[in-house]
Amino acid sequence: MIAGSDGAGTKQRSALWLARPARGPEPPPRQPSADRSMRAALFALLKATGIDPTGGAHLSHAGGHVAYLTAANSAGIDLEWVRVRDVLALAEFAFSPGESASLAVLPAEDRAAAFTELWVLKEAAAKLLGLDLFTALAHCHFKLRGAQIDATMPCGRDVTAAVWAPSPFLRIAWVALGDVPAPPCRDWDAVGGQVTPAFWPRIAATAGLLAGTSGATFASSQADEDFTLPDTLAQA
Repeated sequence: MIAGSDGAGTKQRSALWLARPARGPEPPPRQPSADRSMRAALFALLKATGIDPTGGAHLSHAGGHVAYLTAANSAGIDLEWVRVRDVLALAEFAFSPGESASLAVLPAEDRAAAFTELWVLKEAAAKLLGLDLFTALAHCHFKLRGAQIDATMPCGRDVTAAVWAPSPFLRIAWVALGDVPAPPCRDWDAVGGQVTPAFWPRIAATAGLLAGTSGATFASSQADEDFTLPDTLAQA
């Protein structure tokens, strides 16, 4: 696994990679074949650096962009484009009443981005905990209070989470079990072939990350009698 830096000289065995095609900032049409081609190219790059890209929890793709997390801890990621649509109707179906209400009070022009930020957090949590999406929608809840994420997870474990905006129309979420720092980020220009450290704007994070406390997390979690944590994570 490649070692990255957290900006303070501390070695980490994880990094969040984003492969970008040659496109403008607007959300592209859905093109599964482009996603597959970019995934294959990124995996070839990772293998060339000694990384074995396996594990569905650590992979996400959208609109020809591919995100991959090399992780030494239990974590999940998700990548989505911000698209203008009837997000309030979608939220009524997919989110909790509190999450839906938090979107309804926002200015109309801010709702699509906020919906996407909640969505990627839920999908990342689903991948982390090995849940199908509908179960994660029902049991994993997030509240964005400005730049702070409050999380209620059914696993009875501390969680750490963050959402970044690599472009105005793109969001990446990372959700991890335990008291861990956020991974360093890497941009790969698939056309120019250049890998560079990424300093994407961070939209929100759990309180410990906002405070700059290495790995500390104050996100809430709760045991859920209707939910069983997979053995591999329960022992992590």
